[in-house]
Amino acid sequence: MTEQEIIDSVRQARKEEVRFFSSTAKPERERWVVREFLTWLGLGFSSEEVQSPPEGDPVDVSFRSASFQIKEICDPTERRHGRLKKSLWRAEQAITARDLFGSAEGRDIVFIDVVDLLIEVAASSNFSPRVKDDLDLLFYVTRPHASFYEPCEVASDKLRSFGWRSISCLFGQKPLLLLATDSSPPFLRPS
Repeated sequence: MTEQEIIDSVRQARKEEVRFFSSTAKPERERWVVREFLTWLGLGFSSEEVQSPPEGDPVDVSFRSASFQIKEICDPTERRHGRLKKSLWRAEQAITARDLFGSAEGRDIVFIDVVDLLIEVAASSNFSPRVKDDLDLLFYVTRPHASFYEPCEVASDKLRSFGWRSISCLFGQKPLLLLATDSSPPFLRPS
């Protein structure tokens, strides 16, 4: 592969990345999160089963008997779309492969407990208890330097009081079933 082919390939990938993380691609991104979660759960399914209801519906993605509300746990200090656009701009201006990369930036690495973030988001929902009774909250973690410090059993005790039908998390390639109720879809109940 020539240097120009590498630059062209990176440009195309960065354009797609900017598009995928735009607000207009939110339904597509949410369906992708659910498909990844189901795949890592080891559940067989067809892509057509993963649907986005109309905008304004409290359900972000429906799948069989599940009604997912999707929440991202990201780095609050970073504007991802701004960073992606800057990266695309750099790729569009690149003459050499070296031009594709900005300068390195030193940062202290501080690990954060994802459980605390999950609890904060689950507790701050704008949904009424009646609506949450029928929703399956699914988090996906894109925050760097995040970790689970607490066992999932402890987290489920804390999460139970927030009224969601179920709470799950996609942490990299690891699907975590954090909370299930009697009315949770069967595949979201730990075995």
